[in-house]
Amino acid sequence: MGKSLSLALSFTLVFSSSPATFAEPATPVLYRNDTGKRLGNGWVAEFGRHTPGYLLNGFKANPVILPAGTYQYVFHVQLGPGHLGGLFSGANEAIRLEVVDHTTGERVASRAFQQTDFSRPWKKTNPKPLLFSTWGRGGHAFEPRVYWPGLVSMRLTRVDLQTLDTWSEFELRARAARMERLMQDRFLDHGYVVMRDASGQAADLDDTGLWTGLYAAAEACRYQSTHAAQARWRMENSLWALHRLHQFSLEPGTLSRFVDEQNKPHGASASKDTYVGFFFAVGQCWPWIQNPRLRHALQQDVEALATHFLNHDLKFAPVKGAGLNLNPYFSELFQ
Repeated sequence: MGKSLSLALSFTLVFSSSPATFAEPATPVLYRNDTGKRLGNGWVAEFGRHTPGYLLNGFKANPVILPAGTYQYVFHVQLGPGHLGGLFSGANEAIRLEVVDHTTGERVASRAFQQTDFSRPWKKTNPKPLLFSTWGRGGHAFEPRVYWPGLVSMRLTRVDLQTLDTWSEFELRARAARMERLMQDRFLDHGYVVMRDASGQAADLDDTGLWTGLYAAAEACRYQSTHAAQARWRMENSLWALHRLHQFSLEPGTLSRFVDEQNKPHGASASKDTYVGFFFAVGQCWPWIQNPRLRHALQQDVEALATHFLNHDLKFAPVKGAGLNLNPYFSELFQ
């Protein structure tokens, strides 16, 4: 059980394309909080004492009205003593930052942080930015929110609103289109993201699973924002490629690093990065997968991987090569 910690919170509204040149303190009573308790000019969040909820839940008065542009809220937060213990305590969700379009009621941006994303308790305050755009929403009212799951004691000391350099929609679309062309021409190989040598042949395939997973997740974000059919097709094509890492692995329940056109697995046994890429892609892309065959295939992959992992004492044990051991003990002698 952690000690009581104070969340002295002061708000500033910063209107500058560079670090703050104008700051206007706001009175804490203008902001809502649904959990914890106020102490001084902020809030207290105590593990084991307060129920999960919003430490900061927008404005009691009218939210800030913003013109069309690009902004970020910077939340200054600090890890406090007291958290839910266990093997994976570092993965405890500490806070979730949000920006809400108060005019429409939509959440336009969110970002979650785990316990491991912060310095040790009371060491220093960590500024955590949350970028958002008001293009197509000019003149709407916006407000920041901080959701506290109740797993880690936290301290919130300051929230800044900053304007960022503005890029037109045309410029951003042009940059995105150029990136798509570069990916197609230079890096994509049957859905995989690969590095190429001077002759244009695929080379250095060790991290293919990681880069392919990140690419699939990026296309999912693109589809979520634009609903472009090409984005969904490329996302699903890369997910099929990731599926093949399991489908043609020499050991069911494990992944290969790369699978060629003849369905032959290449390279040493899969690294932690390969598994991170696979699971990250599946998690980020799942809401946007429309192909029922692909959904079924990935669901079977995840079930097989999880079963193997649990049946082998938190390890992935391939037929060839070194296994991936995620057991927290140095050896069986420590169990």
